[in-house]
Order: sequence, then C-alpha cells, then structure tokens
Amino acid sequence: MAGGKSAKKKKRSIPHGHYCYVCGEHKADGIELPAYEDTLIIAETERLKLRRLHSSDMDALFSVMKKHEVMYAWEHGFSRSETRKWINRQFTRYHKDGYGYFAVISKD
Repeated sequence: MAGGKSAKKKKRSIPHGHYCYVCGEHKADGIELPAYEDTLIIAETERLKLRRLHSSDMDALFSVMKKHEVMYAWEHGFSRSETRKWINRQFTRYHKDGYGYFAVISKD
C-alpha cells in the first residue's frame, strides 16, 4: 500500500467487437475495454496512484490497522474481522456516496 512497492501489471485489453453472421468471423470495432485494475484508479500523478480499495488489500490494510499507535483515533487496533468490515463499509460508501477512503500507491 502507501509507500510500498507494487508489481507493475501489464495492461490487458479485451477485444471488443461483433460477430459477423455472414462470414462467421469476429470483427473488431477498435474499442478496447480497460482491465479491471485500471477502473479502480481515481487519480494519478507522476509518482502516485489514488485508487479504490479492493478485497485483495486486506492483508496490507490489516498490517497497518492492527497497530494501536496507528489507529489511536479509533482508540484501538483493529482485528482481522474489524478490518474486513471496515473495507466492506468503504465498498458501500463508494456505491452509495460515490466516495470513501482510497489507497495511495507509490509508482516507485
């Protein structure tokens, strides 16, 4: 997560087009759909990406949220269960409110 190194993922494109019933071939229409990971990005700078959280962030978030000194505003460190519930609340906020907490990812 923030400050950590993340592996560069190849950008995948999914061919989009239509099926030609006359010749029996798939015809590309030139539209490329973004990879799922790319749809989570909210903003990007030269050094950072701001993206929506994903369920795969659980271990990284728990490693931070379990520490009392980090979570002092909540007056306790979070358990795995509390961290999972917190992530799920962010998913609800994204859907209901259009925003929530986001992950900051270093490109370095």
